[in-house]
Amino acid sequence: MPAGTEGTDKLGPRAGGSSGLASKAPPGDTRHRYPPTGPPKARVRLGLEFVLRVVQSRAARTVLVALLVAAGFAATLYLLAPKGSRFSIQTGPTRTQSDTLERPDLPPTPPPLTPPAPAPDLSPTALPEPSRIVVVLQPAGASSSLVAQVADQVRRLGYALRSGPPAGEALDRSVVKYRPGLRGIAERFATEVRPGALLVEEQMEDADIRLLLGKT
Repeated sequence: MPAGTEGTDKLGPRAGGSSGLASKAPPGDTRHRYPPTGPPKARVRLGLEFVLRVVQSRAARTVLVALLVAAGFAATLYLLAPKGSRFSIQTGPTRTQSDTLERPDLPPTPPPLTPPAPAPDLSPTALPEPSRIVVVLQPAGASSSLVAQVADQVRRLGYALRSGPPAGEALDRSVVKYRPGLRGIAERFATEVRPGALLVEEQMEDADIRLLLGKT
């Protein structure tokens, strides 16, 4: 083995030996001490130095001032613009105040009520017309003039008047007889013709009302 090659072989330095390239580096040259990218702190320092150089340059300062002026101008226009003309970004459909309020469920509208059937009218005006009521007049102690007067009154009221034979006995008080179910008609007739007459219900075939005309 030639002199000066101890600790080396054809492929490079042996373990524990020094590299031939390292021995050829001039004193004070640290370029090969670390990888080409350098340690992390050195990279950060170099980056800060580059930023400072850019900021300190006149062109960079001009650009930075221009950006600040433009930003201030845009902010001033936004603040001075009317509220309704400002731009806004919406990510969804517009909702009105009425949409945000909860609407309570209203009950269904009830159907119109059917008016009840009118109650039967039991007043005197609901009674049959006098022309449909057959009245038989029988003297029972009354004078002929009174009989004629009462007969004329009954006809004027519109009743269907028939003359009957005199009653077998004289009565001091007139009697109004009526068929079952005609109590209201009998009351109306007595009120119109002989107030105070006695009302008697009786089954009859030839008349609706029979007036036994007494002395009163």
